[in-house]
Amino acid sequence: MDLTPRATLSSRFEALALPKAKTYADFIRTGEPGGPIPCWGALAERFQRDFTQAADRKDVWSALLEVGDRRALLLFLHMSRDRAEVMDAVLADAHRLPPSLQCALVAFDEIAERLPDHLDRLVPAARQIFEAGPETRMREREVVEARVAALKAFRYFVPDHDDPRNEPGAKAAMSGEATTPAGGETGASTGGR
Repeated sequence: MDLTPRATLSSRFEALALPKAKTYADFIRTGEPGGPIPCWGALAERFQRDFTQAADRKDVWSALLEVGDRRALLLFLHMSRDRAEVMDAVLADAHRLPPSLQCALVAFDEIAERLPDHLDRLVPAARQIFEAGPETRMREREVVEARVAALKAFRYFVPDHDDPRNEPGAKAAMSGEATTPAGGETGASTGGR
């Protein structure tokens, strides 16, 4: 049975032996009760809030690596880059990351001093970025920051079956009909003021 990325990620979190991981798995699946379904921005915010301990993040790291979702891995790397204990676990497994994420990893200044011990296990592109020096790493870091910002830009989404044309007021707006503001006057009756 093929699972959606959301179902795969939530089921993997649910399998962790952490009480907060089970709550997070529910949030991945359905969001807050009665609320919208979270997208990467809300998932990252909630992760940052709930998983503050290095030991918890190391457990999560193993799960994320197993799932292999590049978006989740990129956000994890970005949010954990300044946590030495977590990044030590990441560096031990860095060779298992997809090449694009190995390149992202070597761009982080926070781990630059520890990278030389792990470079020989990384893909040539990642090694080249690191060995090219600070300016090249900075340019790669800018690309990483842009990718992270793009992922986080969407906090919640409306499922495809909720057609925005069926929202209140949408039919009038799409047909060009004037809508009346709360005061009862339209722009035309007030001279456009």
